[in-house]
Amino acid sequence: MPFFKELPDLVTRSEQQWRQWIDKNDPENFPIPDFAESINQEKETGPFISLCLVRSLRDDRTLIATQNFI
Repeated sequence: MPFFKELPDLVTRSEQQWRQWIDKNDPENFPIPDFAESINQEKETGPFISLCLVRSLRDDRTLIATQNFI
């Protein structure tokens, strides 16, 4: 998916911000570093993109994050 093409570079460049987001108890309730604005602009796919990022980086929060998606 083209949306995630730069993900590895963004995480590398902003490692501290990403680490803080990943380490939160409920990251699905906080803006995703480097993607918050893009996700907000994507009205139809934004929630799904957020879910994909939570799923890929915090598998333990996937079920809870789906509640935001519905």
